[in-house]
Amino acid sequence: MASAIPTLNREHIHPGDRICAAVSGGADSVALLLLLHAANALPRNGLGVGLSAVHVHHGLRGEEADADLAFVEALCLRLAVPLHVHRASVPQRHWPAPRPRQGIWFFARWHRAVTGARSSAGAVSAR
Repeated sequence: MASAIPTLNREHIHPGDRICAAVSGGADSVALLLLLHAANALPRNGLGVGLSAVHVHHGLRGEEADADLAFVEALCLRLAVPLHVHRASVPQRHWPAPRPRQGIWFFARWHRAVTGARSSAGAVSAR
């Protein structure tokens, strides 16, 4: 039995649009990418969009972050979804010492949002 794909609100998604999904490797972002990919691949009534993904490697978690990147790369390769990878050494380039450690995570989230916006510039149709 094939699993059903949830219905997406298509008010702001139109055939020919380009969508860039930010994928960290966590459950939520992976689920979003899988949902968009499945909805786009439907033989009837598919989304008809150009789908890509972006992953930001902040240089904060060492081997764990490397494993997240490898997972996202393998997933996008399997799905044939173009992947844009942005590497940034947040601790070295953007956050001079001495700063509280929790501040680095706030800045990393901000950097990821800015990078995602830059990667998707022109990738999401403004209608």
